[in-house]
Amino acid sequence: MKEKKIKTFIFIIISLAVIFSLSVCNDDIFYQISQEIELKDPTIKGSPTNLVIFNKRIYVASGERLYSYNYESGADKKKRWSKETLKYDSKTYSVGQLAATDSYLYALCYRDEDNEIEAKLLKGKLIDSKNTIEWEDPWNETDAEFNLLQSIYSANNILYIGAQKKGHDSYAVHTIDSTGINIDIFKGEKQTRLNGVAIDSADVFLCTESGIYTNNGNDFNPISTLAFNGIYTLPDNKIVATTRSGYLYSVEKTEVKKITNLPENRHTTGAIALWQEGNNKLLLVGQTDIEYSTSTGHTYGYMELKLDENGDFPADAKFTAPGIGTVSTVSDNKSYSSSMGAIPVNHLLQVPDNIDPEMPIFASTQKEGVWSCKTRDSGKKQERIWNAED
Repeated sequence: MKEKKIKTFIFIIISLAVIFSLSVCNDDIFYQISQEIELKDPTIKGSPTNLVIFNKRIYVASGERLYSYNYESGADKKKRWSKETLKYDSKTYSVGQLAATDSYLYALCYRDEDNEIEAKLLKGKLIDSKNTIEWEDPWNETDAEFNLLQSIYSANNILYIGAQKKGHDSYAVHTIDSTGINIDIFKGEKQTRLNGVAIDSADVFLCTESGIYTNNGNDFNPISTLAFNGIYTLPDNKIVATTRSGYLYSVEKTEVKKITNLPENRHTTGAIALWQEGNNKLLLVGQTDIEYSTSTGHTYGYMELKLDENGDFPADAKFTAPGIGTVSTVSDNKSYSSSMGAIPVNHLLQVPDNIDPEMPIFASTQKEGVWSCKTRDSGKKQERIWNAED
């Protein structure tokens, strides 16, 4: 009888422990659910291109559609995306990348022609006050040795074109400026694919998969042979670059210097942007898991690095997750983690105040369309949170 009572007592204790643990677990689950935001359907779906600024508008493309954004200063303060199908010579093209100079919007396009992908560079200019763009084909160097166009970037009003030699694992960079096309300003072997261009007051820096190259007269020489996937020019001509392995470097004329790296051995996506609010400045860097996936995990989105009041990196520079630091792009880390924090980001851009005084951040995601970070109704109060751009 005594043994039976002991067993009953033990059973009751275990049952109470299980009930308690389940209640704690459920409280945690309910809390996490309460922090999640209702995700919207994006206006721009699919896998959008990078975002560029041209003629005081933000441009982005997805598939055959080209979108532009401007802030209307009417009484209702509406924001509007307009769209058009990109056509040239009676043919429709899918847009892979955009670049802009002061006078032209460039689109690197693709078209399936007789079961073979054709790459074409289109150059657009405004022809009326309605923001109508007229396109032309500036690439007439069909006899160029490196003529498989792969990437485009603009810097200092010059277009830089990354190209590959057909049938070979070698690469070159061409430019288009006010004088026309300059062929093969730089050549590289193996994986020297162009991933970005930056210019300070005097020098050009080419960001490639085999290093960063800078010009010495008419020749380009490597100042690092690491695999870089992104480069960005900060105010005062400070240049930073990221490697795929998760490191952030400052870029100078003769060398690159390590600043810091993403925590937990995470990798970068190549997305880099500067966010500003008053005197506060944050460098934003896109991150991804080492084991890459486009639909799972919660270590995507981006990380933040706070700059000092002069726009410099502090000696103990470290990345933090959005919503964690005293200064952040978002109001809360929990809502960020349940939205942008679960999505791979290819490109980030804060809208300048001369285009939109609210200065939202736009993000081109891997396959979830265009998202934005701006002040929204979270259900309880107005907060700065991420959601699909509507």
